[in-house]
Amino acid sequence: MDKEDNKAPESPPQPTQPVKPKQSASGLAVASMVLGIIGIVMLCCCYYLAGPLGIVAWVMGQIERNNIKRGESPQVGMSMATAGWILGIVTTAFFALFLLLAVVIGLFDIAVNLPLRGF
Repeated sequence: MDKEDNKAPESPPQPTQPVKPKQSASGLAVASMVLGIIGIVMLCCCYYLAGPLGIVAWVMGQIERNNIKRGESPQVGMSMATAGWILGIVTTAFFALFLLLAVVIGLFDIAVNLPLRGF
């Protein structure tokens, strides 16, 4: 007897379902989140760079959130866009607070030391 006779009959090939490509977040959502994170980090060392980064992250996050709500961008990026939007707001708020504090301290220093300089 041949070994071929003992084999089970092969089943016909099954139809396969088309595989949907996995959606990924748009570049705008990722960029918003990355700039928001960098802006928060820059508050600690280079606060003068944090303000512009925060504003850009805020605006990019808001634009991407609107695009997602209108269906123009994948829904997957909503959490990244929201994170970038919030981080941009926080970074911008702290930058404005630090800037205001620097102006007040500078004015206070001028007011206190002006009479000592003979003016």
